[in-house]
Amino acid sequence: MEGRIDRSFLAELTEGDEQFMLELLTDFVEQAAVLRAEALVAVEQKDAEGLHRATHALKGSSASVGARGLSEAAKAVDDYARAGNLVGAIQRIPALWEELDAVCREVEEWSRRAA
Repeated sequence: MEGRIDRSFLAELTEGDEQFMLELLTDFVEQAAVLRAEALVAVEQKDAEGLHRATHALKGSSASVGARGLSEAAKAVDDYARAGNLVGAIQRIPALWEELDAVCREVEEWSRRAA
């Protein structure tokens, strides 16, 4: 594993097809942007259930592309949101966004190198 994305996991998943890997990651980044927006709205509206839904989806989608650190950060927020502890969830959001931004930068760099 190098960086924030487990490339060996992705290579196994895609049978080494670099183009398919990039397509999966590009789709993930687009979906993650939507989920981030949903999470931000949920926080603004003090909606723990909405935050749970968004972070739960982000947890699963990030795990599916080998972004394990991001999945763990999303789980940390999700666990609190699912329990209805919005304060605890909100305290963990900065770490989630930091990890998400790092993953997105890595995907962007990977895409640039492949072009």
